[in-house]
This record gives sequence, structure tokens and C-alpha cells, in this order.
Amino acid sequence: MILTIDRIEESIVVCEKENREMINLKITEFNYRPVESDIVFLDSNGKFSYDEKATNDKKKSISERFNKLFKK
Repeated sequence: MILTIDRIEESIVVCEKENREMINLKITEFNYRPVESDIVFLDSNGKFSYDEKATNDKKKSISERFNKLFKK
């Protein structure tokens, strides 16, 4: 399952699933310090792994769309 971290509220990580459903996870379930907009993969063993390439690609895409919107 692929999740995008929407926000962090104290010890709860609010994530968005691919189907846009929101779920709450305990921050202790992550083996790293999660950050808003990170993309993580949940494997069949229940372990989260940070997807650096997907996160960077998404940030780049958002930046490009933002720049197009305000391009003169």
C-alpha cells in the first residue's frame, strides 16, 4: 500500500491512501521520523519504508505546476 503523509498531529501521522481515504497511524509505527508530504510504502509485514524517489518526483511535479500557474 502506498501512502502520502498529509500531516502530523502530536503522535499521530495522518496519511492519505491511493483511493484518497485518510487513515491515522501512530508515529511509533515508522522506523524513521516522518515528514509531511513523504510518500511511504507499507509492505505485507506491516513495515513502512520511505520512498525517496516518489517523494522527490511528486515535489518536482507540484513545483512545476505551481511555476506554470504563476508564469508570466
